[in-house]
Amino acid sequence: MLKGPRGFSFVELMVVVTIISLLLAIAAPNYWHAKELALFTACVENRRVLEKAETHYLLAHNEHSLGPPSVLIKEGYAPEGARCPEGGVYYWVSYPVNDPRYHSEVGCSIHGTDKEHNSNLDEPKPKPKPKPKPKPKPKPKPKPKPKPKPVPERRRRTAQPFQ
Repeated sequence: MLKGPRGFSFVELMVVVTIISLLLAIAAPNYWHAKELALFTACVENRRVLEKAETHYLLAHNEHSLGPPSVLIKEGYAPEGARCPEGGVYYWVSYPVNDPRYHSEVGCSIHGTDKEHNSNLDEPKPKPKPKPKPKPKPKPKPKPKPKPKPVPERRRRTAQPFQ
């Protein structure tokens, strides 16, 4: 038979709860950020699939598709899964008819276009301007040491006999 207290003390339980809370506080923001980034990346890739499907449609029919990008999915030029994972609606970005980009860029009602997020890999990202180096401060000139004052000559005392 066991003798003595059984179970954990209140302090031990509180230490464990505190440690678990700290781990969750550190891990939860990283998890949500990774999830948002994954959904955004999936949307970007789905839009690129639709842009390529439009090119295939143009080559096959010698004209642009006249409907929204979802028409390309219905006609079999793009896979069924080429939809925004967050439920956004895809649309064609408007360019003039004589522009070579006409009907070639797909936007999303939630995530916008590639150019808004600078996520288009075909265009290089602008390099940040280097910060100007601060000018070095001039070293202060050392103050000249004052010349020592001449010491007046002292007369020597000579030993005199006691009187």
